[in-house]
Amino acid sequence: MSNATAVFFPVVLALVIVGAFIQLYRARGRGRAENRNSLRSKKSPSLWVKVLSLNASIGLPVYLIGLMSGFTQAPKMCGVESGKGPSNRPDSITETLFPLSHVCTWTDGTIVDLVPSWVNPVLFVCAAGFVLCAAMAIWTAIKNKKEPAHE
Repeated sequence: MSNATAVFFPVVLALVIVGAFIQLYRARGRGRAENRNSLRSKKSPSLWVKVLSLNASIGLPVYLIGLMSGFTQAPKMCGVESGKGPSNRPDSITETLFPLSHVCTWTDGTIVDLVPSWVNPVLFVCAAGFVLCAAMAIWTAIKNKKEPAHE
């Protein structure tokens, strides 16, 4: 991945995420005035489910991008990323699934991670948002069952 892509893609992704949250908030705020006051005033857990699905729809492709970085020809990619040339193969390649990493190590102490630096922070934010929205959807559904209908 080139330096321009490494910088440009996270910025575009952040703008898409912020834009999606603004659109969800605006769509939710249309109509009754009490709905504009707070997210807690929403009587249905559907908003939380929408944001939960937004987190999943952003997190899953980002995870796949990170998972596929260095998937094919990892030794050659490590040599290119380290600046040693494609023929200089690393001594070891260590991979982890969460947090994502494809770490190449040489005996001279050179270490290169093929996973872009922005992937894991985006994954952690999406995972935290997913858990928070799931908890809020469940809490809203339970709260609605306890409250009598006022219509």
